[in-house]
Formats: sequence, structure tokens, C-alpha cells
Amino acid sequence: MLEKGVQSDPMNERFASVMVILARVGLITMAICGFLWFFNFDPLMSRNIALANCSDSASLFWKAGAAIHTGGYAWFLTRLNYTDFLTIFGVSVLASAPLVSMLATIPRCSRKVYLVFMIAIVLELTFAVVRPILMKGGALAL
Repeated sequence: MLEKGVQSDPMNERFASVMVILARVGLITMAICGFLWFFNFDPLMSRNIALANCSDSASLFWKAGAAIHTGGYAWFLTRLNYTDFLTIFGVSVLASAPLVSMLATIPRCSRKVYLVFMIAIVLELTFAVVRPILMKGGALAL
């Protein structure tokens, strides 16, 4: 059987490699910390409390379970010594993977039109992340 090689742009290869690395880091972090939390290894909130409040919204869940007010994006970074928050860190690594991959792709753009599109997408993703911080109730609300 004859195999055909597929050619890809260096831009696409860079995007894919960064996405793979960040996805692996995020998933491994979540899996290890979730496993440790499941066996009550240094959790901020016990499983019983978490299960009792799992149907609530995120702000009510943290307020009822651990008396924490969730405001902005960085509230969990001050508590990374707990497995609960290390799991959230893994989720945030996964959530930031597309933006970081796009930023890593910009230097490899082979055509100007690709560069324009990539910059527009990066700006749009950055705005989507920053907008909730600046809106009413965000950490930097004006």
C-alpha cells in the first residue's frame, strides 16, 4: 500500500505542538490533583460538603462550602496549597491553551493574511478574557 505524505504549514505544526503540550500539562495536573482530592489529601473542602453543594452556582458553592468569595480570575491562585485549587489551576491551563498556541503561532505565519487573522483572533480572545474582569462585579470593575 502506498502512503501519501501530508504537507502542513510550520504555523499549523507550531499551533498543534503547543496545544498538545498544554493539554497534557493541564490534564495531568487535573488527574493527579483530582485523584488526591478524592482520597482527602489536603482538601480545603471535604467531599461531603462538596457533594452537598454541587448543584449550586460557583459563587454559592464556594461560599457555602469554604466561606470563600469568588471574585475575578485569580482568587484561587492564593490557595494553591490545596488540591481543590490545583485542580482549578489545571482547568485554567487547559482554558488558556488556545490563546497561548495562537501567540506561539504568530512568528511562524508564512503569509501576511495569516498574520492579520492570527493577530485579530488573539485580540478577540484577549478581549474575551479581560472583559469579565472589567465588567461590573469583576476584580478591576470601574
